[in-house]
Amino acid sequence: MRIVNRSAVATDVLRPYLEHGAAGIRDAGVLVVLADKADWSGRYSGYACWGVESRIRCAKLGVAQAEYTVILKLRNAENCPARWHGQGLKWFDRRFPSGVPIESPVDYLVTLTAHEFRHVWQFRRAKAAMDGKARPRRLGELDAEFWAVDRLSRFRVLTGRSPIEPAKQPVPAGLAKSRAACAALSPSRKDRHV
Repeated sequence: MRIVNRSAVATDVLRPYLEHGAAGIRDAGVLVVLADKADWSGRYSGYACWGVESRIRCAKLGVAQAEYTVILKLRNAENCPARWHGQGLKWFDRRFPSGVPIESPVDYLVTLTAHEFRHVWQFRRAKAAMDGKARPRRLGELDAEFWAVDRLSRFRVLTGRSPIEPAKQPVPAGLAKSRAACAALSPSRKDRHV
């Protein structure tokens, strides 16, 4: 991971949080740009891109080109959101109806980094599957949201705080009955492999 820091915070201070957010995803060939307000006026606080778009963004920012680019807009305590919401994704909203609490700008940075690095993982996976023939559309917002919450939960445990628990969803009565009926009809795992 190559970091271009255009924020007021020192790179050495931010690096451990970026590394934790990116953990589990190969970061070779990834340029992380920590942008300030002048660099990034986009709608989102983070953005991941690859290929031609990555080269264009690198040229606009005046940095050396990279295969994948992740742009992160840092937030201070005053403008850091209190909750992480799943961009109106209904499955995210069902598991976290009131959003995921963000306790500090560090929590926000870990969550945002994890979300955008998951997109890098998705790009690599799609690129390998398509053999580089066509650029896949941006995919997996829900996957990226759940990955980010998981990384934030692990970060909280590492820092001595409680993990993030999804809301308990009651199983509808009809679904519980149909699950029980299917379990009674289907052979057990032992029986299947005999």
